[in-house]
Parts: sequence; structure tokens; C-alpha cells
Amino acid sequence: MKEYNYSDIVSFEKAGILFSDAEFVEFEECKCEWAKENNIIVTDTVCVALRFSEGDDRHFIFYSKEKVKLYFRFKGILKKKKSRDKFSEMQVLLNRYGYTSYDMS
Repeated sequence: MKEYNYSDIVSFEKAGILFSDAEFVEFEECKCEWAKENNIIVTDTVCVALRFSEGDDRHFIFYSKEKVKLYFRFKGILKKKKSRDKFSEMQVLLNRYGYTSYDMS
């Protein structure tokens, strides 16, 4: 499983997320892999990731062929607030593009 921090994101668009090492997480691929793993018909789901929102270790696990873990770790005096805000922003962006994540908290 590849692991990234939020700061590694170069762009976030309707098709997916591009990271600084040129890795691209494609949401349609994630949706298909999620459906396969959970024995769901692809057209019956819009889920692309698992979401872990409790505590200081907030992260998403995207269901690409090689799963990708996205952390929200920041430094500084407001690191917890920034982590919480960026994590929530990621979920809002997924929803805006027609996808969701499954809450594991």
C-alpha cells in the first residue's frame, strides 16, 4: 500500500488525485475495486475509499488496484485543526464530484 500525506497532492480533479511522484488515483478504478471487494454491482455504488476520522490519525484508504493511504499530518500550533479541516474538505470534494467514502470510525 502506498502512503501519502495531504501535502503530497498536486491536484484534485473530477477524475482523481495526482500526487507529487506522478501517481494518479483514478476514482472510477477505485469504485470498481470497491465494488469487486464488497460484491456489489459497480453501478450500485459511488464509494471510492474508506474513511477513518477519529483521533489524530485521520486518513482515507483509496481502493485503486494498489490501495493508497492518504494521511492528514501537519506541523505547527494549529495542526489538529488543519488536519480536521483538510480531512473534511476532502470528503466534501469527493461528494461534489459524485463519489463518497465509507466511514470506519
